[in-house]
Amino acid sequence: METADGGTYYMAMVDGAPAAGMMAHTENMPEGTPSHWRAYIQVDDVDATVRAAVEAGGTQIYEAFDISGIGRIGGFFDPQGGAMNVITPAP
Repeated sequence: METADGGTYYMAMVDGAPAAGMMAHTENMPEGTPSHWRAYIQVDDVDATVRAAVEAGGTQIYEAFDISGIGRIGGFFDPQGGAMNVITPAP
């Protein structure tokens, strides 16, 4: 699938359900961002989860956004600096 900035996002499926995805670095990533892996934790409400993390001392990495057919995702650093991603899958 195409990303918002014209890149390609590849999805790996297991029994018809998304299980993993990958993409190349994009121009909107901060300079010097190394290649990396991140897991997504499924939550009921991405925005509420990110808001709660920030209120608890975390830092939002990027604004939450929707990916058609995939769901809503958000990212934050926990208070110790660990990167976390959350997703509410699309129905």
